Amino acid sequence: MRLYRVPAVGMTHGIGNVVGSLVSFLVKKKVEIAPDLFGCHDIYDFCSGKAALVVAFKALSRLEPSRCEVILPAYTCYSVAAAVEAAGLKLVLCDIVPETLDFNYEMLVSVANDNTLCIVATHFFSKSADVVRIREVVDGAGAFLVEDAAQSGIDTGQDQMLSDIAIYSFSRGKPLSVNGGGILAVKHKSISVEIASFHGELPAPGLFQELKSAFMMLVSDVLIRPSVFWIPASLPFFGIGKTIYPKFILVEKMGRVRLFLLQNLAKEVAVLRGLRQMNAAFYFDQLESGGVVQLLVSSPKEGHAPIRFPCCLRRDIESPNRRGVILAKELGISQMYPCGLHQLDQVKPFFLNDGDSFLGADFISQHLITLPTHPLVSKRARTRVVTWLNGVARG
Repeated sequence: MRLYRVPAVGMTHGIGNVVGSLVSFLVKKKVEIAPDLFGCHDIYDFCSGKAALVVAFKALSRLEPSRCEVILPAYTCYSVAAAVEAAGLKLVLCDIVPETLDFNYEMLVSVANDNTLCIVATHFFSKSADVVRIREVVDGAGAFLVEDAAQSGIDTGQDQMLSDIAIYSFSRGKPLSVNGGGILAVKHKSISVEIASFHGELPAPGLFQELKSAFMMLVSDVLIRPSVFWIPASLPFFGIGKTIYPKFILVEKMGRVRLFLLQNLAKEVAVLRGLRQMNAAFYFDQLESGGVVQLLVSSPKEGHAPIRFPCCLRRDIESPNRRGVILAKELGISQMYPCGLHQLDQVKPFFLNDGDSFLGADFISQHLITLPTHPLVSKRARTRVVTWLNGVARG
């Protein structure tokens, strides 16, 4: 194993930002994160994105107690399904179209009904779902629209949100990371009142947890660098690169150290986005005409800045030899979720349409790979990524 490994996702926080956030917490300075940053009226902080989702589902269920079904893409983060379970609701899956990573809309219309509480629109890899089209289906069913914006992050120039609720995550690997935490952005006052009632009863992290958060962010800034990242990547208890279905979801408020850090880092959104866009543009230009992979994003020159650059190999992911797989990991090339939600044993007790087929989700789980675009990717590293694709992927 080489003592060099590019993380699939990552960013540094800066010693000054972390220490400044800790000092702001200790002197009890006021946190000011404007709802306008999220294009909404009200925002609420939580310890994680999945905790935010649990509260969102519960709040919507209070407003529409006769409805109990949540529609998700069949291929999405396992934590979203776990949040449905934690909220005591039922799961309905809709297939996706591999070329767009968005819903199969013919199927979406067929599974939405009078029992549908909400449809979750997922923005994969900062690639926007067709929210306008999903809004039409939602309105037709009399349901709510929830945006899963965990992979797209905040945009300082975004317009007013089209959904009823949007969830943002700031855990490791997100466009803007403070190593944990989530935000619910809420459009309507009636929904905001319900979420506020949940939020007001939640505990907040204590002093020890706040100090630990600051310390772990400083450690993360060291270990996330490619020259050192091989250390945590080689230790199983870190669980790096593994996708798990959470057995328990802690629901509490976000720590104030993380809130202060988020407030500071929000100023760097445009810079971080520009670096991701530059790396994505390189991959696009190098791979567009090569025929080695199927590109799943439009040209980054049009403004797209994915947290990972998604593409599909022309063969199954398992096909490269062991040496090729090891090299791919060293370069930050990775899969996302190893299978669709419909294949998980954990969801069977509350999964309603398990008799349907999900061919698009199956195809993506077998062929999708992602290329690193984060600020720690050097020009040499991204060139080696393209070399790997041109060599190993062609077999």
